[in-house]
Amino acid sequence: MSSRDLQFLDNLCTSNDRSAPKQLAPQLLTRMHQLPPADQNLLNLAISGHHTFRQIAGLVGSNPGSVCRRVTLLSQRLSDPIVVALLERPLGLSEKYIHIGLQRYLFHHGIRRIASATDCTTREIRIILLYLEKWTRVSRELADDTQIKHLKLISKRRATRSIQPNAQHQKGECEWVTNP
Repeated sequence: MSSRDLQFLDNLCTSNDRSAPKQLAPQLLTRMHQLPPADQNLLNLAISGHHTFRQIAGLVGSNPGSVCRRVTLLSQRLSDPIVVALLERPLGLSEKYIHIGLQRYLFHHGIRRIASATDCTTREIRIILLYLEKWTRVSRELADDTQIKHLKLISKRRATRSIQPNAQHQKGECEWVTNP
């Protein structure tokens, strides 16, 4: 092969065989500590950008397709809003709730498996998972300082509303309106 052919082959492999985009790297690196060591090593290799999926597959002993799927799966799980909230801002949650949430949403364990490991019933686990979904929505809203200020303004405005009689009487009838 000539050097021109090698350059052509090198350019072919660089973009299509690369793993996760580099803009995801900082966020994923902060959340990777919860993963098993094998998955951490796989993501480190993929995020670094120095290796292609084919090279990583050779190191891991798998095929490039399964490495690509595994990296994509791990990236999606670590980017899930519930996992992000549980790992980065677990405000007001007990360790039990955080553990159950991570087991379900990061590791995708079944409800029965989580219930047997935590000595809870499946119904309790479902209730906790439902609570975590609602908690995530609220914590996402409260994460932004402008949202917090906006919520405070709305709550003050709602507290000052009252029902007052309208000063104008038409045809002898009294109307009641809500004062904004």
